[in-house]
Amino acid sequence: MAVSSFSSVSDDVRRWKYDVFVSFRGEDTGGGFVSHLLRAFKQKSISTSVDAEDMCRGDRLSEELRKHIQQSRLSIVVFSQNYASSRRCLRELAQMVEQVKMTGQVLVPVFYGVEPYVVRRATGPFAEAFARYDCEMEEEEVCTWRKALTAAASYFGWYIENYRDDAELIEEIVQCVFNKLIRWSSFDGGWKYDVFLNFRGEDTRKSFCSHLYKALYQKVINTFMDDEELRKGNSLSELLKCIKQSRVSIVVFSADYASSTWCLKELVQILKCMDEHNQMVVPVFYEVDPSQVCRPEAFTKHDRDSKVEMEEVQSWMLALTRATNLTLPRWDSRNYDDDAKLIEDIVQHISRELPRFTRLQMGHV
Repeated sequence: MAVSSFSSVSDDVRRWKYDVFVSFRGEDTGGGFVSHLLRAFKQKSISTSVDAEDMCRGDRLSEELRKHIQQSRLSIVVFSQNYASSRRCLRELAQMVEQVKMTGQVLVPVFYGVEPYVVRRATGPFAEAFARYDCEMEEEEVCTWRKALTAAASYFGWYIENYRDDAELIEEIVQCVFNKLIRWSSFDGGWKYDVFLNFRGEDTRKSFCSHLYKALYQKVINTFMDDEELRKGNSLSELLKCIKQSRVSIVVFSADYASSTWCLKELVQILKCMDEHNQMVVPVFYEVDPSQVCRPEAFTKHDRDSKVEMEEVQSWMLALTRATNLTLPRWDSRNYDDDAKLIEDIVQHISRELPRFTRLQMGHV
């Protein structure tokens, strides 16, 4: 992957191999709640690591498991009735809390079938487990576990009793994690925006594009949509810079798209970023047949413009021809009964693909 000044990443960023590490007591939640949670993460393209049996022998933390915790951006601990009865769970928890102190890793607790205060104060089944450890284990390690338990249970998290069912809780956890990862990855990769919106203002600014922008905003997808005042100058430098600082470009083709030199110059830059920096491009055909976007009469006007060089016009034609024939998921408004469903599908696609494209752009497999 070609790396430029705006897409280079630090050693800290390259350290992350997983988005989320999940610690849980398998006997309590492994076959139910956690399995559904992991499936929901996978559907959102959020990479997860868990304590697999082949990574550990007995109660000790293997070096491999320790690295999985260290290489995760965020940790989730699912506290349940018998969580503390597992020494390995407590060792995982101590490592997770250590990562919070050492690297600022985010740790989020989920209280499933157990009151938060029971965990925080180590009462009930937690007190019983620690009573055994006080007799069987080294005092220093038990003290570390107690502190880790108190610290982790004090962080803001989720309590199952506040939700109608597991599905509602899982949906909120996954969306919250997704939003955090989006914000972090934009910062880490040097991206200022998640999405750059390219469109012909006179055709769609006050209708389709304004609704699309609002829908992206509601999903916490940071989108650049140029202000009309920005187009009152002669320079496109600011807009072209914003394209470079975006991970995704949505190109909204409309009937008069090709008549705008601004749109065409932006399109050339968008395709360049796609080729050189793996930028994701999403073509949308709004009330226009794809074959009619590259209208000859629009380019006749550009050919006659003395301010435009012939080579530049040719580059626009090539870019437009290529963009309208991209073999990517693309949308055509003529296939929908209304704009709302089209916008919903576009936003869902971008939400689903952003994490995957982030890892690709940052050089992760």
